[in-house]
Amino acid sequence: MDKIENFTTVRNFLKQGEIVCISNPQLTYFGLKNSSIQAKSDQSRYFLDWVEFEEIFSKEEFYLYEKKKEEAVVDDVKDEEYYSWRHK
Repeated sequence: MDKIENFTTVRNFLKQGEIVCISNPQLTYFGLKNSSIQAKSDQSRYFLDWVEFEEIFSKEEFYLYEKKKEEAVVDDVKDEEYYSWRHK
């Protein structure tokens, strides 16, 4: 995850539909949903307006969340075995 340099950039990422996160005190993710900021962690889920979000989190270190890309791993041996079966 890449560190975001300032809070203005955090706001811009949210407006672009990106997800940002903080890790202090616990890992919390933030995303824009309609006109509110949705916050999610293992222990809680809540919505904030822009003013509340800035008042509470403007001093935090934010990181841009990057979804893990799942690469399809094809086992050629299993694939060949599967297609060699004759269905009756």
